[in-house]
Amino acid sequence: MPGSIVKGKLTISKWYQGIPKKKFILDVGPGWATYSKLLRSGGEIWHAVEIYKPYVDRYDLNKHYDKVFVNDIKKFDPKIIYDIVILGDVVEHLNNKDSIHVLKKLFVYSRWCIISLPLTAETHYPSENASSYFGNIHERHIGSWSNKLFLRTVIDLGGEIVAMEKYFDLAIYLIATQAKGKYTSEHFQNPKDWFLSKYSNWFKNKEEGIIQEYVRRIIKLIYNNLTLKSH
Repeated sequence: MPGSIVKGKLTISKWYQGIPKKKFILDVGPGWATYSKLLRSGGEIWHAVEIYKPYVDRYDLNKHYDKVFVNDIKKFDPKIIYDIVILGDVVEHLNNKDSIHVLKKLFVYSRWCIISLPLTAETHYPSENASSYFGNIHERHIGSWSNKLFLRTVIDLGGEIVAMEKYFDLAIYLIATQAKGKYTSEHFQNPKDWFLSKYSNWFKNKEEGIIQEYVRRIIKLIYNNLTLKSH
């Protein structure tokens, strides 16, 4: 569907806040702009790649992104290195072979990747009914991933899983791609150690109001998504 479930969104918000010096963000398969609405802060430049042109107007994507590329992510040719690439419930819409090619390309053109992935190889849930979403055939789930297979794939592609959170039916991943080596010091020898120190400090030291702000955004997303479904 053009939106994604709420599960994992607060954790993704914390991860996002823990990454410094982020300016250029690429949201692949933005749907109704869930991540731009949830995460975007001032001074950031957000691009989106949307395969289904009717969604651009239906969900007012040009309002939420500085540039929207109407393109198939398999054919999309990035012109810059993005600080963060977000694939929120997108990978499952590609077959596994195409997913690997896409991830390989995006790992080259990003410092970090945030991925939310249904684990259909473990749950055996049926595919989305594409006709339920305005006849968009691209809503079909044709890939099939388990957590173990995805972890192995990321490693084979040269990425590093910095953080992850696994639920029964999906998992979310924070992956260091080109960020490796940029945040190391005599104290932290790999991105995972560096990020965990920053993440821990964020969680301990930020005012509770910051966390509540993201909870508020998530609740607003749920309400807006339900409203969109009713139209």
